[in-house]
Amino acid sequence: MLEVVFPDTSRLENERLCFATSEAHLFEGRFTRPALAADLLLSLAQVVGSRFYTPPAMVARLVRESDPVITCGLEQMRWEGFSSCCSVYARVDMEKGALEGSLISCGTTNVDFGGEFRSALARARTLSNCGISVGRDYLQVSAEEQVTERRVKLPRRWLQGFVEAQYHQLSMQPFAELSALEFRRFVQSLPSTASRSNGFLQKLGKGVRLGFREVRNSLLLSGWDRLKVMQRLLQHSGKVRIFGNSGGATAWQMEVPDGVFTLVLSPSRSRGFSGEGQALYALSFDSDRELEEKLVGALGWDTPKTVSELASRMERGEEEAERALARLSARGELGYDLKREGFYRRDLPFTPPDLESLHPRLKSARGLLDFVRFEGGRAMVESGDTTYVVSWTEGEASCNCPWFSGHSLDRGPCKHILAAQWSLRR
Repeated sequence: MLEVVFPDTSRLENERLCFATSEAHLFEGRFTRPALAADLLLSLAQVVGSRFYTPPAMVARLVRESDPVITCGLEQMRWEGFSSCCSVYARVDMEKGALEGSLISCGTTNVDFGGEFRSALARARTLSNCGISVGRDYLQVSAEEQVTERRVKLPRRWLQGFVEAQYHQLSMQPFAELSALEFRRFVQSLPSTASRSNGFLQKLGKGVRLGFREVRNSLLLSGWDRLKVMQRLLQHSGKVRIFGNSGGATAWQMEVPDGVFTLVLSPSRSRGFSGEGQALYALSFDSDRELEEKLVGALGWDTPKTVSELASRMERGEEEAERALARLSARGELGYDLKREGFYRRDLPFTPPDLESLHPRLKSARGLLDFVRFEGGRAMVESGDTTYVVSWTEGEASCNCPWFSGHSLDRGPCKHILAAQWSLRR
């Protein structure tokens, strides 16, 4: 049973008051199913401790970043993280039945999952009782011994990845729903070694299989070896829902008792979410801080809310609300729940850098604004000694620059398209 204990219970509806008047503690209690909680968090730790792709320039400089973000809300506790290469995003949603104790305050922290902490989780798998305490700057687990992890600096690339992982999910559609047995069969049938060739997820009776040629109603699945991180959870699995989009990203949601484990794969191992640019167009609009603050207040700390619901509450258009939500997401203040098709709130315990420093293409586009001119429905964008041409066909932009030739719009607009569209609004 989860007990909510706020410093001012008479103002429980005022989410901001809850956060402002809180002490250093967020949650104090225990896991009701220690073995399940341990496996969920060890799976998350496996994701954030993994690198599925190593660029040639990084062979001699491997960086391990294992700093999950933990958000304590009224409805559930969320644990989020990216792989070191940022090509995999994982989230553990623990609902009320998974925890017993007191929610002292709503809020967010991020800590390192060090070796001692992972060892404590491994011990918890065999125990009947495992305590957990979450604070603004720490995470503590009691499994025979007490292990405390302190807040650390959130990797910059994770902030870049948050908004892009969410944008991919916004465009996803359901592909299949598998029973626990069918999903186990699928995972165990995957090739044991990684492959650089593309695979395609194909429906087969009540299950799915991995094929190597595209057929009707198949789903692109590159870097399928990344799904192996879910093997630890097969014994706890309920239904598994698969989602995908036209860009090649997929999401896998496994139901477990009183919770959900979500894994989102980028279109390929070599494409980290931190390097994508799906949200850049929305981020290029000027900030409306008043609207953004109202949206955060409307989100509160309970059930995720859809774009249309939030737009209706703000009495604004959905496109305007989407742009404001994109900016909030880019600063790490919002997450997206694919199951409920809605946004939820995070309050990272630090001030994030400005968006243009996080997304260099935005900064480059702003520097080109004075070098854009329009001729015959096309934009001429001077960049260095070259003039690039941006044109539109049925509302979709294209450019003759090398970036667009190599990526089209798969990784968001190039700086010339951004500058041209920005100039149209000036």
